[in-house]
Amino acid sequence: MSDEYPFTWKAPAGFTPSKGSSTPPTCARAGSSSSEATTGTASGATDSPATDALWIGAGGIVVVAAIVAVLLLLRRRPSPSPDDD
Repeated sequence: MSDEYPFTWKAPAGFTPSKGSSTPPTCARAGSSSSEATTGTASGATDSPATDALWIGAGGIVVVAAIVAVLLLLRRRPSPSPDDD
């Protein structure tokens, strides 16, 4: 690293650090038939850029539809032209 920032951390009063595990965690592998329950910190989120694009596109369509509806409701109707005949 090119930049380093030294610091000193002091634990708050009454802080007790938790004990670590003596064995490293294991991760599930695709296709493994292990029946052990796995624990971890994965969020399980399945969002992808394609899902985000769909939500943004749907929101854009709703906004455009609302603008068109307001413009149609506020549109002035042409005044009837007087009949000269």
